[in-house]
Amino acid sequence: RAVAISAQGFQTRAVSEPESESNIKGAHEAFSDNIRTSMSLIRRRVKSPLLRFEFLRAGRLGDIELCLVYIEGKTPEKMRSQVKEKLKKIKLDLILTSGSVIPFIAKSKGAFFSEASTTERPDVLAAKVNEGRLGVLIDGVPYAVIVPALFIENFQTVDDYEEKPYFAMCQRWIRYIAFFIAAFLPGIYVAAAIFHSEVLSRPLLLSLIASEESTPLPLVSEMLMVIIMFEILREAGLRLPKAIGGAVSI
Repeated sequence: RAVAISAQGFQTRAVSEPESESNIKGAHEAFSDNIRTSMSLIRRRVKSPLLRFEFLRAGRLGDIELCLVYIEGKTPEKMRSQVKEKLKKIKLDLILTSGSVIPFIAKSKGAFFSEASTTERPDVLAAKVNEGRLGVLIDGVPYAVIVPALFIENFQTVDDYEEKPYFAMCQRWIRYIAFFIAAFLPGIYVAAAIFHSEVLSRPLLLSLIASEESTPLPLVSEMLMVIIMFEILREAGLRLPKAIGGAVSI
């Protein structure tokens, strides 16, 4: 008697360097589109018998394979069961990105910031799982979903743990200040120029008045146009081919 087993292979992207979470002194490996390769990258870093990979199926047409990653005894069992039930209730035909999963596993629907984050770095996922978080790998997606997530983690990098604590703290404070400037400076400038002009110096106020007299639009409209133009340039540099995007941005 003979047994015939079908074991066709298929082309997958090799392990490459992370693009959105680049670093200097840390590992230079990113998740692959193949879920088995991503699992092996995690297993290389967490060589513990307590590491668990639990498989699920989602998507009515594609039947996409999902994998829960956690460490037995550190991740709360209640959270695991809740996330598992939410993943089983996904009613999508296809799951093509991590953004298709996050809305189903986030607790609060109306929160301004998401309670789940994504990462393309195996070392980051290994560190979060070691803290008691839960990771979700999606077959065909090189980004892993981490739940729960904190907003402050958006300002943390792998290189912070390569420096002295006080130097890493200064770097994080620089990121906080940069975020505050990017988010609130246009509104503060408009409010100071229109309603609280006494906080501006006399030369700056005179220059502002002279520039406003030569423009047909109010200051609020000008700031909105500047923000929209920055977004257009960012989209052009990101979406267009590299040979064209750089020239358009310049």
